[in-house]
Amino acid sequence: MDIQPFQSFVLRLFDCSKVAAPWLPIVRSIVVGAALLCMVTCVGAEQASPQKAQTMKAATPVKPFALKYDFEDGRALEITPLAANGKFTVNAMGITDEKAFSGAKSFKFEITVESGNYFTWLIPFNVSAEGRLKMSYRYQVAITGKGKFGPGISPHYPAIGSADKVDFFDWVNSTGGGWTWLTTDLTAFAKARITNGGGYEIQPEQVLAYVKGMVICFSGTAPGERMTLYIDDLLVEGETQEMTEDFNRRAVEQWLPVKEKHLAAIKKMDDAISYDSRFLAAYANPSQAAALFQQAARTHLADWSVIAQAAVKRGYVLNKESAEAGQHEARINRLMSNIAMLDGYDFTK
Repeated sequence: MDIQPFQSFVLRLFDCSKVAAPWLPIVRSIVVGAALLCMVTCVGAEQASPQKAQTMKAATPVKPFALKYDFEDGRALEITPLAANGKFTVNAMGITDEKAFSGAKSFKFEITVESGNYFTWLIPFNVSAEGRLKMSYRYQVAITGKGKFGPGISPHYPAIGSADKVDFFDWVNSTGGGWTWLTTDLTAFAKARITNGGGYEIQPEQVLAYVKGMVICFSGTAPGERMTLYIDDLLVEGETQEMTEDFNRRAVEQWLPVKEKHLAAIKKMDDAISYDSRFLAAYANPSQAAALFQQAARTHLADWSVIAQAAVKRGYVLNKESAEAGQHEARINRLMSNIAMLDGYDFTK
């Protein structure tokens, strides 16, 4: 920005010709300083505006999503086998007018177990769990034996492959002939699996996920049991982000600070375990008293190693693991102090 026109304007505005001569240089300095201050402020505003615009532009857009099944239109659910450890016979799978929570129809799924005790199916809809995304439906279930029905979802995490596994909301043997209403915030549920039950100091915005679909499972079954399930008014709705390569890229980028922090914590844990193992190995022929403490320390060290190995496989440390590791380390340190002090001392003499 050129200061000359701006300075001339300010000088004319204040009409310095009316100022007494001795004071004129001072007044001119004040006026020019004010002009410079104003100019810097304007330039700063000009520079800040593009940054603000860039930030607003970076906000990821969402789009409406709605999936509805009331079964009155004859549209049935798509059910895909997901996992099973036995054989079964499908007695019914489709729309029925036997029962309905609303309208005249519902979806019926009935099997008879031949062998095994665990059977899972997926009802796919594949949508990102970013934005507002909720799922709800009504269900009735009756089982002739001790088996249980588990409603759930299949979440997927582009940046956290170890977390990709089916999860369940509840387990019930029977709804007593009535309808149970299941409703859940899919976005919150998918993120909470990592932020709450998962690692320490992980924020929801660092966990990007999508839901592959709704899961139904029969577990704890025995041969000959019959499982009958009715579903009505299935609804998945809200606002989600599009499933694109950019979504997967952002998932990796937002998880990276967490990944680095947790890998550093895991390495620190491994280093401590390695040091303690070498310390204990150095006492090849401990005294009888020291040997007792050495065995106790090795037991804690083995348990601590199991925690570390699980964290390595997962890629991050759980809250409870962090607490348990700290307890093991503190106890091992106390035991090693006693080993060093008591080595060479024999209480039997």
